[in-house]
Amino acid sequence: MKIYGDQIHPDVPYKTLLLSVSDTASQVVREALDKYGLEDMDADAYCLVMRTRSASDSTSFRKSETRNIGMGARSHCAGSSKLETEEILADTDCPLGLLLTIPQTPGAVSTFEVGSFC
Repeated sequence: MKIYGDQIHPDVPYKTLLLSVSDTASQVVREALDKYGLEDMDADAYCLVMRTRSASDSTSFRKSETRNIGMGARSHCAGSSKLETEEILADTDCPLGLLLTIPQTPGAVSTFEVGSFC
């Protein structure tokens, strides 16, 4: 699974992690930080955000929107007719499991980003 981390390492847009359906968000954050070369960073200071948007929308959410939504909250971009939501995953959520079990809206794409937005 691609885990985007441009907030923590702007020169490397994403890292690919081999995940199982039972890997938790906290495990994904720790592994992503390790792959970005940030082994000494405190994983508890970071979180994983799941973003869902229209596949035709090449833009992403602004970082300030993510910081303001809070743990487990969802944000919908106002003024847009396109599907745009984001959720900060709880440490016990399983990102791959979520992708496989949550019904996707046709034409929607979900991505995951690690950062210090918590």
